[in-house]
Amino acid sequence: MNLLEPFAWSRVAVVDDNDAGATLAEKVLRRAGLREVTRVVDPRDVHDWVAANDPDLVLLDLHMPHLDGYAVLSGLRERWTSTELPVIVLTADATRDASRRALGLGANDFLTKPLETTELVHRVRSMLDMRAAHRALHRRQRWLEAAEQFARDLFAGDVSAPVAAIVTAARRLADADCVWTTPSPPDETVRPGASPRTTFGWGRDDQPIPATGFAIDQTLHDHLERDASPLLLTGETAAGSVTVPDMSAGDFGSAMLIPFQGTEGPRGALCLVRHHDREPFAATDLEGAHQFVTRAALALELMNRRTDRRRYADFFEILVSQVAEYAIVGLDPDGRVTSWNVGAERVEGYMAHEVFGQHFSLFCLDEDVRAGLPDKLLTEARTTGRSRYQGWAVRADASRFWAEISITALHDENEGLVGYAAVTRDMTEARRLEMARESFFAAVSHDIRAPLTAIQGFAEMIPIVEPVRQEEFVDRVHNNVARLGLMVDNMLDHARLRAGALPLTIEPINLKDAVEACVRDLAPVLEGHDVAVDGCLVEVLADRQALGRVLANLLVNAAKYSPRGTSIEVTVETGPLLGQIVVTDHGRGIAEADLTTIFDEFERGSLAEADGGSGLGLSTVQELVTLQQGRVTIASTLGTGTSVTVELPRAV
Repeated sequence: MNLLEPFAWSRVAVVDDNDAGATLAEKVLRRAGLREVTRVVDPRDVHDWVAANDPDLVLLDLHMPHLDGYAVLSGLRERWTSTELPVIVLTADATRDASRRALGLGANDFLTKPLETTELVHRVRSMLDMRAAHRALHRRQRWLEAAEQFARDLFAGDVSAPVAAIVTAARRLADADCVWTTPSPPDETVRPGASPRTTFGWGRDDQPIPATGFAIDQTLHDHLERDASPLLLTGETAAGSVTVPDMSAGDFGSAMLIPFQGTEGPRGALCLVRHHDREPFAATDLEGAHQFVTRAALALELMNRRTDRRRYADFFEILVSQVAEYAIVGLDPDGRVTSWNVGAERVEGYMAHEVFGQHFSLFCLDEDVRAGLPDKLLTEARTTGRSRYQGWAVRADASRFWAEISITALHDENEGLVGYAAVTRDMTEARRLEMARESFFAAVSHDIRAPLTAIQGFAEMIPIVEPVRQEEFVDRVHNNVARLGLMVDNMLDHARLRAGALPLTIEPINLKDAVEACVRDLAPVLEGHDVAVDGCLVEVLADRQALGRVLANLLVNAAKYSPRGTSIEVTVETGPLLGQIVVTDHGRGIAEADLTTIFDEFERGSLAEADGGSGLGLSTVQELVTLQQGRVTIASTLGTGTSVTVELPRAV
């Protein structure tokens, strides 16, 4: 598969007055899989073209008549509609000043001519991937906002034909060529007198289409009745499964089949259709459309039941059944399960039919059952109204999780006990994070006190020791100040990264020079180790300060976890697209089980628990490298040592 085929329908503009260069870029991108590549010859037309076409990427030359690329770029970034529009500068100006100026004005990448076609395709793929993520996020937000607006309008009485409103809104949000329902959810305001099995359609002008043969095959029908889950159909699969009036199999591009769900099962389905010459629907489209239809159908269900005598019970039942984050379980007065929601399936691991009639103690550890915990919680809820518990619980597969349980007694109008509502929340991850934080604060407290105590002690000793030893004590003070500074820098970097407030200035940097400068700066901390820097000269695109933080963390770790007198090797290597640093020590290594989590926040590894440290160093390294469009990996063997590899994009 060509590299750009997943983004075949993305719109790309090539802004270049040079015919040869623009034609080459266009051909390369089309061969790689793009369909919609447009040339804009006059830079004065760019802003209007972007406003009219909403492209996914702009390739921009810098030196053009009438208006240079810097002015075009500046204008694009000033417009709120283009803040997320990726721009790759594609120019013959290979000067550092050109790249610095273009990146400073907001360019996402900088490539020089003559084109290296493979690199161009990879850079374009990276930008289109980022753009696709932004678009998917915005589409999902529009679906959710539309569902909320529909519910507000419905309950305010502003919707006269709710099913028609849902269907036409779904067509517009999905940008579908037509939408069909089969059968239509009952709504007399849509088509008076229609039978329950009538099929209805709406086209791009939102006018009804006569029902003249729309149908789905038996397999899809059975799927909707059985699973009530949405389906994405494309190409031949769609054409063979769905029949649409006045549309041949060759005209069929893609379709989304979405169940219209009620409390008693599927009430129908919406089928959103695009022609073959349109961009096919994606999985993110299906997710957004399904959420919209599900929430809108739920609002309609609640509205239809609002005047029923059981409206409050139904309202509660519908809401509870949709909650996925909490296990909400109904119990009878004896503590046996009477109701079971989706969240209970996820948290407890049982299907509803497996637990109805089972006692609440099924979810408790054997030792807690023997100690009488389930009966104690039910008794407390019965006498005081509510009971609470935090501790270990057990799932269907016998795995344990840290549970937060609240049990509330339910009474009828005569204050008689009719049962209990038990709400369970899986707090395992929150507890792990809290324990990690507690460990972090304890370790940081120890690590900060140690150099502070040393600094104070050596500083007090300097005036009273003989002169020959004063220089040694001054060096000790400097060493501990450097250690303390690195810890503070790590915590500040971590805080800025979490807040998204770490600005980067990406520029070409000589990788070997940066490594050697860092080794010199860390000489007091690396004392006792022979640090060897080897490799070739290669320039990468990076932020100088962030790269320094990465190198400092890796070198300090190498020195900390390897014996004095051992060597630390730093190798600088190069490839066609990447520059690479490998930092290798000959220390105790990292346990194999810890390698998958060693870059996690507050994670120090099982062998380093007693060594102190914040657990933020490698986490910060990974985030800083990722922000610079790079990658970091680690390899380690117990008793032999550890190698950390950092890859960064080369400055071409």
